[in-house]
Amino acid sequence: MTVRVHRSGAGSRIQRCIAVVVCALPLLAACGATPGTSNDTPAVTAVPALSLVPTVTATAALPDQLNLRPVTPNALTLFVQPDDGRAPVLDAFNNARTSIDLMIYLLSDRDVITALKNAALRGVVVRVLLEQHPCCSDNNTMQRTLFGELQQARIQMQWTNPAFHLTHAKMAVLDGTTALVMSQNLTKSSFTFNREANIVDHDPVDVAALEALFTADWGRSPYIPSDPNLVIANSNARQKFLTLIGGATKSLAVESEEMQDPAIIDALIAAQKRGVAVRYVGATPMAATTAPRQDSNAAGRKRLTRGGASVRLLTAPYVHTKTVVADGSIAFVGSENFSASSLDTNREIGILTTDTAIISRLTNVFTKDWAAGKPET
Repeated sequence: MTVRVHRSGAGSRIQRCIAVVVCALPLLAACGATPGTSNDTPAVTAVPALSLVPTVTATAALPDQLNLRPVTPNALTLFVQPDDGRAPVLDAFNNARTSIDLMIYLLSDRDVITALKNAALRGVVVRVLLEQHPCCSDNNTMQRTLFGELQQARIQMQWTNPAFHLTHAKMAVLDGTTALVMSQNLTKSSFTFNREANIVDHDPVDVAALEALFTADWGRSPYIPSDPNLVIANSNARQKFLTLIGGATKSLAVESEEMQDPAIIDALIAAQKRGVAVRYVGATPMAATTAPRQDSNAAGRKRLTRGGASVRLLTAPYVHTKTVVADGSIAFVGSENFSASSLDTNREIGILTTDTAIISRLTNVFTKDWAAGKPET
């Protein structure tokens, strides 16, 4: 059902106000983007147009506001780090029989690399899209070394699609029947040191859509999201999050490494002001080994606090996860951070689910981390 606006003078003024807000949001979101530091940083795709006017009534249930489709029970399972370790990832790679398509930002864990090599040895077609210029590296020597190592193991290698500032996604499709949608990189610290949340997905619609996305990025061709349950940057992620936050009526439990994007922060504050209990768990900034490290999330956290939201910082495990649980009834898990670059210029992949077992475990993890966190000061 669409929202109706009466064609009175007041209605026209409302429509004009909405148009002004819609036009301004992309500019606000872009303010937090981090400029490229390398001369060979590729051009990025344009920020997608937004529409803050929902196509459903404000009283519709959140899954309906997000146009989510039903998924077969038990099609999705959650694994978290550091609790569950390498087993879910290694089992997926070791059990693959025909194909592994992996899109990854950072890959350095030797057990995972060995599993990929062994898959290629037993005849599995392994393709890896690897980010060439991760932002945490001063140069790409490590990436190039790994690229060559995997090529020698008869793994098909390609740098990620240059249409995006970064491919920060962490995703795999195995045998065309199973997908991994992850917040974590495939590094030792991601398995042992970080708080992470990841999904094993057997839903055929999700798997087909993720395989199509991988194929598009492998072939440097455009991809238009078709699965409403997937949250894809830089296509629909910003609008999905604004709808998720804007539709919450009771509670929002957010655990994420980054909190920088002005429009997302505004939406969380607006939710708090309309009576939604907004809680955010972020990462305690890691100490720098040389020069003082700038805390790029401090301003966003302080804005949330001033807006009435409850904010805590967790020291251990390190918060690298990106999760939202809204009203205890719908959850997000994926790679998207709450920053303009993540939502508007990166390739990112996440998923929305109403699976009660996943929501229950995410809620338990959040409650544990909230209890261990320290209030923002």
